[in-house]
Amino acid sequence: MILNSQCVMTEVLRLSNKRNLCLAYSGGVDSHVLLHLLANWPQAERPKLNVIHIDHGLNPDSARWASHCKKTVEGLGLSCEVIKVEVTQVNELGLEAAARQARYQAFKQRLTDQDCLLTAQHQQDQAETVLLQLFRGAGVRGLSAMKAVTDLAGLMVVRPLLNVTRDAIVAYAKHYQLAWLEDPSNGDVSLNRNFLRHQVMPLLVERWPALSATLSRTAAHFGDAQQLLDELAPADLRAAEVDWVAASVSISGLRRINRQRCANALRYWLQRLGFQAPSTVHLERIINEVFNAAEDRQPLVHWHSVEVRRFQQRLYAMTTDDSQPQTLEIFDTREIAISNNMNLHWQAHAGAGMSLQIIQSGLSLRYRSGGEKIQLAGHACHHSLKKLFQQWQIPAWRRQHIPLLFAGDELVAVVGYGWSEKYAVKGNETGWIATTQAGQQTSFSLSDIIDSGNL
Repeated sequence: MILNSQCVMTEVLRLSNKRNLCLAYSGGVDSHVLLHLLANWPQAERPKLNVIHIDHGLNPDSARWASHCKKTVEGLGLSCEVIKVEVTQVNELGLEAAARQARYQAFKQRLTDQDCLLTAQHQQDQAETVLLQLFRGAGVRGLSAMKAVTDLAGLMVVRPLLNVTRDAIVAYAKHYQLAWLEDPSNGDVSLNRNFLRHQVMPLLVERWPALSATLSRTAAHFGDAQQLLDELAPADLRAAEVDWVAASVSISGLRRINRQRCANALRYWLQRLGFQAPSTVHLERIINEVFNAAEDRQPLVHWHSVEVRRFQQRLYAMTTDDSQPQTLEIFDTREIAISNNMNLHWQAHAGAGMSLQIIQSGLSLRYRSGGEKIQLAGHACHHSLKKLFQQWQIPAWRRQHIPLLFAGDELVAVVGYGWSEKYAVKGNETGWIATTQAGQQTSFSLSDIIDSGNL
């Protein structure tokens, strides 16, 4: 059976939701077929299309392959950008994973929120991903494998061929006499996916011929289950008095639900905050060790660049990134990213908040250095920031992470907590209150790619 080009293009339009298209083109048969389909799509009907080839530099012939891909794309009347990436952390991550991380970071840097990345994974790729996730002990989210549309830390990835068989793709390529590249590493069975593809899958398919379709259906079932879990978690977190600004949640509130729902809510909470999801071991440590610690203790569970602590009857999550906090200049009330997983957000209120004039005159977002004072709105005198933090019962280890707004050297707002009396609106005027909100990550780690099924 040969691919129905009209069906594929209809799927591209549906999934991309009117965004510009960017094809990830490796030169292999799968991406070459998708390229051919796109290139033969009437230009008047096709969204804006770019093509990117990633040169990992891992093979002596990679430069020649890149040149071949560029000429092939240009021969079809399209332009092709070749991006050479440096593959690092091979010893820590393994070659496959390190190359994958470098590739997706390159795409992330090139594409905007008006673009989507088209990739050519097909039904057999999906089946292999389900098995690979199963072998690594993944949960429901991992076993749902690849989605037709994935938001990967703000990078929209679209897979229009996910329900297409590899046989149909190869038949299309042969029918149109397409010439594609064969990467010799695809035959290296020391790599997990290649071992599965060449030595395991043929045996399984011999016994169960419809295996790829069956495993793809299994992935869809897990996807439905994950959607239900993601709908349950916000309700459980609201009942547990979640505070998204302070990145905290009530321990006693979480204890009122069963262990499985508690684990689901914690996982959702951390991912919504933009943090890397905890492993099962770390999740168990949070529930067993942090929940049950005495109130005068401050237990800590740490993984990668994330830590979860307890203060009194609440859990707090934060990053352990030791890099110097970024200083930002602010002249309006647009939402902006202030860290990898947090945005500065302005809320308009009648009779509360700071005047728009002081914001438009220019504010500087900085962090605590010591000695800061502020006269909060509704208060008669100045108080030290240290005293206010104590009154607000903010844990000492969190205070350095709370953004502050300055007009020159004058502290005018503690984001999420209060603003200056001097610049507060009067009467029923509209004022602006600065808060923080979990935002899209500006970069992502390997675990983000793995958890979204991009194996």
